[in-house]
Amino acid sequence: MKLLSRIVVLMCASTLNIIGGNGLSEAASALPTVSGNNPFFTHVTNGYSTADRLFASNTITSTIEFTPPVLTDRDRPRSGNRYGGASRGCAIPGEPSLTNKLIALVPATEASSSKPELSLTTEAYPSFWFHIPYALDDDIALEFVLENEEGNKVYQTKYIFNTDKPGIIKFSLPEMSPPLSIGTSYQWYFSVYCNSSTQTISDHVHGWIARTNISGNLEARLENASTLEKASAYADNGIWQETLTTLGELYRAEPQNNIAKFNWQNLLATIDLQDIAEVPLLECCDTTVSLDLSGN
Repeated sequence: MKLLSRIVVLMCASTLNIIGGNGLSEAASALPTVSGNNPFFTHVTNGYSTADRLFASNTITSTIEFTPPVLTDRDRPRSGNRYGGASRGCAIPGEPSLTNKLIALVPATEASSSKPELSLTTEAYPSFWFHIPYALDDDIALEFVLENEEGNKVYQTKYIFNTDKPGIIKFSLPEMSPPLSIGTSYQWYFSVYCNSSTQTISDHVHGWIARTNISGNLEARLENASTLEKASAYADNGIWQETLTTLGELYRAEPQNNIAKFNWQNLLATIDLQDIAEVPLLECCDTTVSLDLSGN
């Protein structure tokens, strides 16, 4: 009953108001209670008795639920892949599974778990999150490319980042790049070169993003809001990139904050990525070594 014990800790912390960060009490009053239909709740309480599951459901009172935006057929991506090629490229031992795939942390379409849905942002320079299934060294290069709807390149960078373990990384568009235009869709590519000295892509993921206006309702909710309240506001308005980034940055900064941890893991579970929900969040990629993109 290790997971149930963890949930009980949340209840005690709520009562005593001892969880750090932006404060549990203010967040709990603004957010809904977990229900038995919550995907991650179902995942973590698998095998519990009915009584234990009911107890856990009544204990957690600060879960953020993402509401997908309503997209027209024109808005929906025409291409993309949420998963990389598993053991292809930088070889990973063992049986193929979600944990040894390159993954873009974006929702999938209803038709296919491997095809990414268009995700929304309100930022001119949004952040993107990826699961890297292998340790990185100077021999492995990462590349991010942003293109407009016509396939013209808007931004490109290739860099080296060292880490001794797999994990989830965040890549933010730098302010030196062209800002995303409101009402415009862009396609992005995140690629891995297992040999950084070559121009051969070993693995990649590809998806779509569109910048949208901040509604008056969302703007009002964001004003003077705590971090968790901001994440909840973005989630209610279908803004995936900021929901993910707000929770991810909070959890990475406060890994002992159980409310931040649960909401991060629950958010990944809602897009069927619960298998990587406990993967560590790595500090990347503020200090990187940019590589020559010409191939010289």
